[in-house]
Amino acid sequence: MNNNVFIIDIGNTQISFGIFNDDKLLTRGDYSSHNVEIEGFINYVKKVLTESKISYDSFKGGLISSVVPHLSRLIQIAINSVISLEIPILDNKINSFIEMDIDNPSEVGGDILADIVAAKEYYSCPALVVDLGTVTKYIVLDEKGVFIGTTFYPGIEACLDSLSDKTALLPNLKEFNKPKRYLGKNTLEAMESGIYYGTVGGIKGVSEFVKSMFDSSLTYILTGGFSNVIYPSLKDFVFDADLVLKGVNLLYKKFYEGK
Repeated sequence: MNNNVFIIDIGNTQISFGIFNDDKLLTRGDYSSHNVEIEGFINYVKKVLTESKISYDSFKGGLISSVVPHLSRLIQIAINSVISLEIPILDNKINSFIEMDIDNPSEVGGDILADIVAAKEYYSCPALVVDLGTVTKYIVLDEKGVFIGTTFYPGIEACLDSLSDKTALLPNLKEFNKPKRYLGKNTLEAMESGIYYGTVGGIKGVSEFVKSMFDSSLTYILTGGFSNVIYPSLKDFVFDADLVLKGVNLLYKKFYEGK
């Protein structure tokens, strides 16, 4: 039977996709958004499906969330070439159906929308979602699960790129890991430690501000590309690397399934 759903989140740093059967995530894949080579992406999708023993003809639908407009149609075509289904691209018209107390709901991107609905569905509110993507996003839901605002900050990759691009002597840090110590003993360690603990400190600081807004207990959720690196230093947070994909899947089930 065709019961699987192909869910895609196109971000500025990476393209993530997950194969869902109802609410169960069967497998996921992540592919760099930088200089995407479509044939390479198609081969990667086929590889993930084959290794997960998921048939190309087992899909009933799917949904694409994208904050990179020029990639949206290309990825849509690429997925169609594999599973022979044209997966719709998330339309911001559905934003009006999500509870928000902000100035311009139509401005809310698909990734934030997915974080909102998944946090409300799977966790207790009020909640703070920290999404460590290309942009670090602090997403706040009140006691009723209403999205009441967000804060943007340059993401870890953007900070690292800025250090190397805007200075003559600082190198490009190829990989980002938790530092071995607080104080760097060389240039690369100093860069890594500064960004790591600067991010951790920023998250803890913003969390305290958000916590002060509510009388009830606040749920802390960490997601996004670098969340697995940062999570060990944030003990109060639930680590959910798949939050956005879960949210896009929920949006598919509510607004697109069967259409």
